[in-house]
Amino acid sequence: MAFLTLFSTLSFTIEKHICNGNISDVAVFDDLERCNMPEENHVKDLQGFEKESCCKDEIHYVQGSNAELKISQKLQAKVFAVLFTYTYLNFFENLEKDSTSFLSYSPPIVIKDIQVLYDTFLI
Repeated sequence: MAFLTLFSTLSFTIEKHICNGNISDVAVFDDLERCNMPEENHVKDLQGFEKESCCKDEIHYVQGSNAELKISQKLQAKVFAVLFTYTYLNFFENLEKDSTSFLSYSPPIVIKDIQVLYDTFLI
């Protein structure tokens, strides 16, 4: 569900650098690597005439939708409520009324009186 929410609401930009009619670089989350041509649209040559640059950049913006996010937040609230209720109801275990597990327990054999040995008495 987190995967669906992430990719349905993700917005990103696709940048293309086109040089001489060929795509030289495409970047989605990174910067473009441009060629060494001048980046101006019009370049003056030695005779004073303006000629267009052979390179151009195209930028496409893909915008994510917020509708899926609103629906998924409602769904997340319902799922959270169901899981919380299930967890809360099953949190307390039913204990057996006649628990007799201590009957087979034998206490350790005391060889020395530890309180007398270490002189520790509660007053």
